[in-house]
This record gives sequence, C-alpha cells and structure tokens, in this order.
Amino acid sequence: MSGPKVVKVITREELVATGESLLRRLDAALAEWERACAALGVSFADQKASKDRRNSLEQMFRADRFAEFGQAVVLEIDFLDADAGCRRERAAQARAKERARLNSGKALAKELLGQVAPGSPEWSELKRAAVGELALKDLDAVLARARQALFQPATHQLSTSQQALAARLASGEKADDFEAWRQRLVISSLRLEVLFGHISELELLGQPGRALELHQEMLDVASIPEDAVREMRLDSLLISLQRAKEEAVELEKLRRKAAFLGAELARYQDGSEARQMLQAAPLGGISELQTVVTAGEQRLTELQAAQVADARRRAVLDGLQQLGYLVHEELSTATSAGGRLVVRNPVSISYGVEIAAAPGMERLQVRAVAFEANRDTSGDIPAEQRWCDDFGALKATLKAQGSDVIVERALGVGAVPLKLLLNPTTDEARHASVAPRQAVRE
Repeated sequence: MSGPKVVKVITREELVATGESLLRRLDAALAEWERACAALGVSFADQKASKDRRNSLEQMFRADRFAEFGQAVVLEIDFLDADAGCRRERAAQARAKERARLNSGKALAKELLGQVAPGSPEWSELKRAAVGELALKDLDAVLARARQALFQPATHQLSTSQQALAARLASGEKADDFEAWRQRLVISSLRLEVLFGHISELELLGQPGRALELHQEMLDVASIPEDAVREMRLDSLLISLQRAKEEAVELEKLRRKAAFLGAELARYQDGSEARQMLQAAPLGGISELQTVVTAGEQRLTELQAAQVADARRRAVLDGLQQLGYLVHEELSTATSAGGRLVVRNPVSISYGVEIAAAPGMERLQVRAVAFEANRDTSGDIPAEQRWCDDFGALKATLKAQGSDVIVERALGVGAVPLKLLLNPTTDEARHASVAPRQAVRE
C-alpha cells in the first residue's frame, strides 16, 4: 500500500487521437510524394505499392497496435520523402546529361559548318543545329548525316575493286562509331555538367523561372572564350546556383510542413483559422512562410494539449464515478492548464481525495485528504488504505477501457500527515456534488 502518489495517465482516446493525426500526416506525405513523382515519372507498380503500405498501416492502427503503428508511420513518411529526393536527383542528372550533350552538339555543329559547302542540305541542317533550333534527337541525327557526308569516299573516282573494299570496310563499322567520333571531337566540361545539374534540380524543386534565368546566364558565360574572366564568372554562377538551390530546398521543406500541419489541423474545429492562414501563405518568401508555419505549429500544439488534457481528466473522473466518488465542484479548478480536483466517497464523509494536475494533465498527484480539523486522527491511516485500494480499482477500470496509469513516485501510507481541506457546508455540498461527466462539460 502507498500514500501520496505521482502518476501519469495515458488514455485510449489520446492514443487514438495521436494515431489519427499520424494517419493524416501520412496521407499528406503520400500526396506530396505523388505530386513530386508526377513530374519525375513513377510506375503504376510503385504507386500501388505505396498505397498498399499506407492501407496496411491503417489496418495496424485500427487493430490498436498504437506503438507499432507510430514507429512504422514515421519510417514510411521518412521513406517517401527520401524516395522523392532520390527520384528528383536522378531526374536532374538525366536532364543535366541531356543538356550537356545538347550544348556540346551545338558546338560541334558550329565546327562542322566550316567544313561543308554552303547551300548544301547538310549546311542548312547544321545551321539550324548550331543556333539551337533542334531537339537532342534531331541534333544527333543531323550530326550523323553531316559526318557521313564529310567522310564518305568519292566512289566515282575509285576502281571497282576499291569500291568493293570500301563497301566491305563500311559494313564492318561498329554501331558506336558515331558516339566515339562525337566524343573525340567534343571536349566535355565537368564544370558545365555540374552547373547543368544544379539548374535541372532547381527546376524540379519548383523554381522554373529562376532556373531559366540562371541557365541563360550560364550559356552566355559559356560562350566566352576560355580565360580567367570566364572561369571567375563560372565560379560566381556556381555559387549563385548553389544558393538558389538551398533556398528552394528550404522552401520545399516549409511547403511540405505547411501541408502536414494543414492536414492535422483539419481534425480540430478551432484550428480552421490557423489552417486558412497556412493555405493562404505566400510560397515565394521563406521568412513569411516560416512565420505562418511556426504559428500553425504552436496552434496545433495547443489544440493537441487541450484535447489530451480533457481526455485524461474525463477518463479519471469517469473511473472515479464508477467507484462511487462525487466531485466537489467548488473545490475543482482542474483544467487543461492545471489545477486541482477534490472528490469524495459518500461512505466516508470526513475524508476525500485530492488530484492535483500539472499543466496539460501530464502528471497527477493523488492523495487522501481530510475535511475536518477536529476529526479522530486514528481514522487517517484507514482512510489512506481505503484510497489505496480504490486507486488499484481505478487502475484496473482504466486499463479495461484501453487506458493506462503509470505510478512514477509513491510515498508509504502514513509517511506524511493528511492534508486538511475545509469541508463545504451541507447545503453547499448538496448543490456542489455533481456527477463527473457533468463537471467535465462545465
């Protein structure tokens, strides 16, 4: 047996509420993943697998496997975020390689223009390629035809045996000869490829305008003959691209966080104002969006704390009601902000129980109390022992409801004198003693 105790109450209602919030956050993360992958390309099988995992997690939650569900949802949200990032990086690398190849192809087309006769079909095609009018596939085709025209032997000047030899040699060419020829003539620039990569990632992070601006600046710098000034400008451009990408990443994180907050605030009627602020938040300014997100997080924390505190208070009061206790309303100040609650069992009018609540009802201090200063103190220890038995019954009642009571600290029976509280008059007690459910509503 024990005297005053410090206990922590975890209700089934708050476990369910936490699970519902996590499920909404998961749905928001899945929607963000689908949005990001829409621009990157995602297979039907990958989409189905993600939705199947989400549904399996909900089944885990509905089966009251709260702890397992909470851990698994956090891992799944992290996975979706990381997977979208990996897909974005791969797509950016592919775009960068395509752009680098297009840029080098334009340079090669300019080089070949001086080697073909003006006015020829090859010359007009190379002219279009050199000024960037062709897509990559068409550009490669033009370069291949130009190569064939430039290096095709003048067969009318060859003898029959020489023509036969040329045909045999031509038939033995490998399929990658064009690529090998292209690479021999084009000097690749790792610096330009890195810049192309940053530009592509900036596009995929939702900043196409800024990416286009920096892309044009890069092309202008790349057209300058190689010298110290060109290298210095490329270094400066690299710094600008890295800074722009960092800002885009930060903005994307804030935008995603705003989406998660909006999904969770939708559970609360009092969260509509904060949710509307998040929805109306400007996407162009990091500081403005951060301010709104911080306010949204604070409001969500307040609403969650109030809901949890109310659930704990009601769970304790309902349990005490089942044990026959009545609430002294005029002695109760227990709210989500803390306070105390005094209950009395009609079979022992000289004694009761005080429940002191910390803010948020995170921890409760429960102890037997006396209502009469001139009582026979020999009844104090039996009163403490009766409350100790009732406390065990309260724990069992809450556990049967899916809640739990954890005793963090306890003193022995009789270790400290009973706290004295003034007992309300008989008339006050008759009007003030109300059922716990009514007290909760008030």
